[in-house]
Amino acid sequence: MEKVKDILTNLSSVSVGTWVRLVLMAVSMINLALTAVGKPPIELDNDKLYIVISIIFAWVVGVVNYWKNNSFTSAAQAADVYLKECGLAQEESLLGEEIL
Repeated sequence: MEKVKDILTNLSSVSVGTWVRLVLMAVSMINLALTAVGKPPIELDNDKLYIVISIIFAWVVGVVNYWKNNSFTSAAQAADVYLKECGLAQEESLLGEEIL
């Protein structure tokens, strides 16, 4: 479990090349499995590949940004209260902008 936490905390520093290789490997493994069971493989031309990668990228960025900028756990919410009490945190508006 510790290894999974380590990987998840380091996702932001993973290079673009690593992501591209991962996606290409996944597509090739899926195509291999589909061919092995007699199904037609996934046909990806450049336009379809661009759309698929764009959709995946948009979802990942959206989820990561929403999660990172909001306190969901009770520990994170308690930390927010503590930082505000100590004067170390700035208030934010509903749009995420800092209020001076």
